[in-house]
Amino acid sequence: MLNEKTFPVRSYSAGHLFSLAKAAYERTKGGSSPQEAGKSDAIVSIIFSASSLEAFINELPDMANNDIEHIGLKHPEVIKSFATIMNEIEDSRGSTRLKFLQAHLIFSGKTYEVDKKPFQDFSNLFKLRDAFLHLKPQSEYVTNSKNEFIRVSPPKVINGLPKKHFG
Repeated sequence: MLNEKTFPVRSYSAGHLFSLAKAAYERTKGGSSPQEAGKSDAIVSIIFSASSLEAFINELPDMANNDIEHIGLKHPEVIKSFATIMNEIEDSRGSTRLKFLQAHLIFSGKTYEVDKKPFQDFSNLFKLRDAFLHLKPQSEYVTNSKNEFIRVSPPKVINGLPKKHFG
């Protein structure tokens, strides 16, 4: 038996998901053009980047509720309020975007400017993720001589992104 206080070890997934996203992103740098360098790795990076952010904001209330006394944070009432609000948003099936907006308000005292960076990039990431994960049947595809699907025009979300991302 230990004389010191012991704490349960908790496992969180946000860091692992982020590592997967980063590794996929790094693999996209290998080609001579964005079109050549691992198209599927780019998609993996987008999906896992968004997933890591979603896991992070979803895991924070658990961290706050279970670790607040152990790490001696200042203003524990703010941390507990944050956890309560995030849990309510989750129970109400609120979006990840709403959770980040609310977290920013709680911790900074002001809202994000949703039409400016960094929130605009964050929002675009989730729009891209949603475009890949919630594909709808479209007539925007044709098949080539190898019977491979080729997109005739990019999804609307890509058309709305700044051109610097697609060279």
